[in-house]
Amino acid sequence: FDLQECHHLFLTHEGDSCFSPPGVIQVQVHAIGSVIVYNNLSIIAELNHGNLIEDSIDVIKSPTILRKFQSGFRRRLGRIVEALSNKGHSLEASDVSRIHRFWIELLQRVLLRARGIGHGGAFLVCENPDKSLLQCKYEFDYPRLPDAFECLCIAEHIYYKNSELVLDSCDNNQTIDRDAYFNAIFSSEEISDAKEAVAGAIGMIASLSRVDGVVLLDSEMVVRGFGCEIKTHHENDPQLIGCKAMKPLRGKTYKLDLQKYGTRHRSMARYCDKDANAVGFVISSDGPVRCISRHGKQLCFWDNIQLKSVYPFSECE
Repeated sequence: FDLQECHHLFLTHEGDSCFSPPGVIQVQVHAIGSVIVYNNLSIIAELNHGNLIEDSIDVIKSPTILRKFQSGFRRRLGRIVEALSNKGHSLEASDVSRIHRFWIELLQRVLLRARGIGHGGAFLVCENPDKSLLQCKYEFDYPRLPDAFECLCIAEHIYYKNSELVLDSCDNNQTIDRDAYFNAIFSSEEISDAKEAVAGAIGMIASLSRVDGVVLLDSEMVVRGFGCEIKTHHENDPQLIGCKAMKPLRGKTYKLDLQKYGTRHRSMARYCDKDANAVGFVISSDGPVRCISRHGKQLCFWDNIQLKSVYPFSECE
């Protein structure tokens, strides 16, 4: 148990760093009948209530899904760029890449936290929901998560840039710039506050999945409502294509019978079949997180999507 908490926090994007855990493999027991076996950061297999799951798909990072979040990310990135420009800073390509990775992690953290509740739930992400197909029982405008994320990105950028100036001055035996020193200190405190705000907002959004119905978010990850009811009706259920890879490639797909799944899965599939720009995530109370979305004319279904960190372990030692 000496390093498991640190290891778990890093895997779930809640911690910034960790040491390599001891042993060749690590086994985590999450609940009765739920066991996950790791090799450092790689999941070897997962046993969940009698279901052996060996493969997980990092579908959130696939172009099929990412492009449906890009408009929201670009708007938030524009606000970050503007705020930093007003403070005399600019972003480089590596900074944008890092911010984008953190953006993806926000959604992963929400889904992981909701899964940890054990109640099950559903999240629907779409820019302009079809109100004829979706009845929102509790309208709820909650922009706290992207707002806190925006503050965090700005504070981190200012902190690292000013810290570099301070370190360069020390290395070259020069007088430390007073403004750079105080900006580094103040932004460090802002980073701590913003991280707590992000974590709190994630917990808040995840808790909404306890209410029966769908949690509705837009592409900026602003909550627009919860307890939403999908009202689509089909004489024949849409044809669902199971995918074994990020893209529905030939040889990596298989036909699925939608009737095998519960109400959450069926209603989400019916909505996503009608709204090509929507992405649905369904969390079973005793199973993996699944993703449903359109790819061209195909309604795709990804089982056991990858949510935990999968960076090379050398990066966190």
